[in-house]
Amino acid sequence: MADRIEIETDRLHLRQWHPTDRQPFAALNADPRVMAFLPSQLTRADSDALADRCQSLIEQQGWGLWATELKTSHQFIGFVGLHQPSPQLPCSPCVEVGWRLAFDHWGQGLATEAARAALQVGFVDLNLAEIVSFTALGNRRSRAVMERLAMVESGTFDHPHLPEDSPLRPHYLYRLSRQTYLPSPLVVAPYKKGHPPPYPFIRTILGTLLLPPAMRWYTFWDDQGQFHRLPSVTTILNLTQPPQVRAQLTQALANHPLASTRKRQTSRQRGDRLDQWFKACCHQGKLLPLPPEIAPLGRQLKPYLTQLLALPQPLYPNQPVFNPDHGYAGTLDLVASHPLTPGLVLYELKSTGYKIWPQAIADAELQAAAYALAWPHQFPHLPITALATLHVTPYSLKENLILDPNAIAQLQGQFLKRLRGFGAAYRQVMG
Repeated sequence: MADRIEIETDRLHLRQWHPTDRQPFAALNADPRVMAFLPSQLTRADSDALADRCQSLIEQQGWGLWATELKTSHQFIGFVGLHQPSPQLPCSPCVEVGWRLAFDHWGQGLATEAARAALQVGFVDLNLAEIVSFTALGNRRSRAVMERLAMVESGTFDHPHLPEDSPLRPHYLYRLSRQTYLPSPLVVAPYKKGHPPPYPFIRTILGTLLLPPAMRWYTFWDDQGQFHRLPSVTTILNLTQPPQVRAQLTQALANHPLASTRKRQTSRQRGDRLDQWFKACCHQGKLLPLPPEIAPLGRQLKPYLTQLLALPQPLYPNQPVFNPDHGYAGTLDLVASHPLTPGLVLYELKSTGYKIWPQAIADAELQAAAYALAWPHQFPHLPITALATLHVTPYSLKENLILDPNAIAQLQGQFLKRLRGFGAAYRQVMG
């Protein structure tokens, strides 16, 4: 049995199949809109058999057509991943990237987001020379995804498993080679679920409280085309928490293990959803409807966000950055102007259920300072002059604006000190 690869993107989790996936998978396989360019709709038995094959292949080789769920709600929405198609295809032997999502989740960029992460697994983790994709001639939606993935059309072929008189028999073939694969300078690297640390209690404390949902690593390509894995800023800060904070988290879990875990999971999901809404508003340059589950938080943030959207300079939301000198990476929330200071300000958004803890403010400042230290490596022509941390509860919004360059430099020094202790902390967790 191979080490199993799972993938996280901004919005999705690509994982092994669960028994509860069978019913929604059967529903989408019976939807004529989803199956319009496939040979036929599937019965429940055929759908379950397909899910079983996908699960078995992932168990055997560590990768495949992953069950795909939304991170915020854990809702199963279909599959995306890599697959070795029939040897009778003219492009075989090969590996294809493929997807099949429920109709309600079309048109949101989810297939592209997940497929792009799957491509990275193929080229980086599996060292594949080429990945292909193919679809019926009339499937414009799937072809559009292939083209957004920078895949190149390389002709047509007749699918050998379809009848000669079937209108679906002619297929377009798209290819992407390792040599022409041009990922963005920084992409979220998939994580592998490795062997657990030697002490289950330590694993519970660190895994549940300090590293939700998993340690995140980034990959960047240097000038020679080599890729390097870098830990994220949040992983570094989580693993190097001060002893007193770690002791508080340990005590909270010991006193109320289930309640503490559930509270953190709920808070994390709500925070992720608020973060997505905030960045989507910045991307589109306008206020978008508030999802009901984050309405109390959103109402506190809305006036501030309205002010941000009205500023003249462009917004840079959800921007990945990396620092090759010090060996870390991350995705900052926003860089934009500010009404109280000239130049660009780096914003870090945090949310909580009821109270803003001093340690949360301190960590947000270190996180923003780390991103500001990495920013010039990608954007030397856009200097950052200040940091702003935003802390939102259902009852208030607190802004902490840091204008003093000496204060920013001091925060960056504190982060680098934490970074120097990361290696030992990581080895302790991984065993």
